[in-house]
Amino acid sequence: MNGYKIITERFAVTNPMGLDLRCVRMLVQCALQFDAEVEVKYQQEAVDGRSMLDVLALGIPCGALVEVSLYGREAYQAHQALQFLFNHAFATEALVGSRGVAVA
Repeated sequence: MNGYKIITERFAVTNPMGLDLRCVRMLVQCALQFDAEVEVKYQQEAVDGRSMLDVLALGIPCGALVEVSLYGREAYQAHQALQFLFNHAFATEALVGSRGVAVA
């Protein structure tokens, strides 16, 4: 056993456009920066959070609850970065930077 724990959190999608292409791009870019598996689940369908097409295909609207699960060496750091994106409604001021998320 490698000792990694699964981190799971539910997020409300507050961006007025839901998880549109811009938001999904930000989510995936963020997820790809870390050594962690990322799963996005909406209405009983779970997909790889590092795949733009898979996440976009979920068609997640504003007001939806999304469950994000992370596992791996950098799961905690990935969770913090994704939490920032969801908590700031994927605002255009939120930029995915090197190894995390920074506010411009």
